[in-house]
Amino acid sequence: MQNKVINIHSFDDSLLEHIVSGEIEEGVFITAGTNLKIDARKKIYLLSGCPKGFPKGACFDYKIADLGEIDLSAALIAARELESDLKKGIETFAPMNRPRIPMAFSETSVKKAVADTKSAGVQLIFKDTSPGSQKMLMRVTENGTANYFIEYRLRKPNGKQTAVKNINVASANADTLERARAVAAEYREQIARNEPPTLVVGGRNRNHSLREVHEHRMKSVGKKYKESTLDYYKTIVNNLVKHGLFEREITSFDREEILDLHDKFIKVHGYNQADKLIGTIGTLIKYANATLKNKSNVYYDIVNPVMIMSTLGKWHKKKRSNKAFDKTYTKELIDAIRWMRTWTAPIDQDNPHRKYTKSTPCNYVRYSYFCEFLLFTGLRPMDGARIRWSQVDTDKGIITWTDEEAEAYIKRFDRELLNDRLILELPISEQANNVLKEMKELGLNDYELVFPSTTGKPIKINDIAKNGLAKEKFGIYLAPGRFRHFFQNVAANVVNLKTFEIKRLVFHTQKHFDNHSGYIAYDLKHYRKCTQKVSDAILSLADYANKSDVTVSIRYDIAEKLMKYSNKDNAEDALQEAIEDLFLMRDNPELQFKSIITIKGRS
Repeated sequence: MQNKVINIHSFDDSLLEHIVSGEIEEGVFITAGTNLKIDARKKIYLLSGCPKGFPKGACFDYKIADLGEIDLSAALIAARELESDLKKGIETFAPMNRPRIPMAFSETSVKKAVADTKSAGVQLIFKDTSPGSQKMLMRVTENGTANYFIEYRLRKPNGKQTAVKNINVASANADTLERARAVAAEYREQIARNEPPTLVVGGRNRNHSLREVHEHRMKSVGKKYKESTLDYYKTIVNNLVKHGLFEREITSFDREEILDLHDKFIKVHGYNQADKLIGTIGTLIKYANATLKNKSNVYYDIVNPVMIMSTLGKWHKKKRSNKAFDKTYTKELIDAIRWMRTWTAPIDQDNPHRKYTKSTPCNYVRYSYFCEFLLFTGLRPMDGARIRWSQVDTDKGIITWTDEEAEAYIKRFDRELLNDRLILELPISEQANNVLKEMKELGLNDYELVFPSTTGKPIKINDIAKNGLAKEKFGIYLAPGRFRHFFQNVAANVVNLKTFEIKRLVFHTQKHFDNHSGYIAYDLKHYRKCTQKVSDAILSLADYANKSDVTVSIRYDIAEKLMKYSNKDNAEDALQEAIEDLFLMRDNPELQFKSIITIKGRS
């Protein structure tokens, strides 16, 4: 229900008293001579204004204060100051919302709206008011990426409507408005028949587009995919739409363009996502060759242009290698992660109102803890990003998943990991547990997820901007996927854990078993020792002072034999030296242990 706007002659204290007491419950009161408003329902002072430099029609409501917080005269002063700031293009108050901006879409108006929105540095949604608009909308992000989309509802079998859904129509950066409206019209026809909107592949006078091939493939094989895999494809699809490629015919790509697109994607999305986008194009062309017919009703026989990537060795990840593990830079790696928790924006003389010059943004702090948690657990980034506080027990140092949670949230989940109670338990090291404890102490447990984004969804697992800052300062790129490789390399090459022990710690699928894994089922206590050894070794490689002590227990009879060769006064010292000599004989002398000797059978 919309609040009714009420014009009055002037504001006075009696009006405020009636609103605060609840005698007046509805209405937005305005008066001549000032843009200040009083919302009776929300009991707030507010101001409507259009910041300079924003697209035309971009007017927002700004909350000044609650009615009981400041008096009327102070609210009027604050409103005048905000008006002055808005004329300079400065938003000193955050808007209560950013409503959709009505605009008649044309090629010219769309380009101007995109440019103005990018200049303003905010995300806005525009609503097409032109005749025949198909109720189309356009979302423009702060970096200037623009997409056309429509919203719709379908009717359920019981007659009720579904929740509002949206579907991308085309890229406003690359596709024409005419093409976008044509696709939107096709979608609206399907929605009118109560059918989910998909691009029709009927009688054709053209070849299939990437969208059509993708939808055909999802209908064929998508049913067996887990939700995490479907989310992965959704991200890929959205990026292809943003670049105006999803409506392209599969026969329209050539080798030179594939190489150019890969270079372009690297600049926008980073190496890994660039590989995935180009790889998806190649997969769809390969699928079309195997299953679909072209406009001449003959099966496709396309020479896949993506093969040029392998021929020229252009893939970023050519094969698995040990280059990601380099113990020489362990200290820089940990320092870079923890530095992120203290990062502040540099002072800009041209922008005195720049945020976070004196404090660290919360999302930087969360990302830092996220990276450190992955470093000391070896989990897949997405597995770690989906952990919820309800699964965490910091007193016991355990994270648990039920049978259903493990199926939904762990990639390539192996049922062999479950125990008899259908509960999957992961013991974590003291270092990883301290990460979670520190987050609780800082109040960073205010979301359901342990590592959320600002919207409450799982954190962005590879933040290119933050990783770039760390690389600039420490010369090391914080790719979260690297931490898993790093953890496993330390476990195998430094701590000498068995293969099946490492796989159990990091939830790696057990496709191959050795003699030990076939007959030994270690308990939680054993795996806690394993993960603690790896975490201690990581800190030792970094040469941090807080290495864990190692308690060495030996049999009494062996201790007696060692002590025989020393006098009573220095027996303990001799035994200490003997044990330390044993450690020096190990394959990894860089591990520095402080030995505490315990002799069984002796007080």
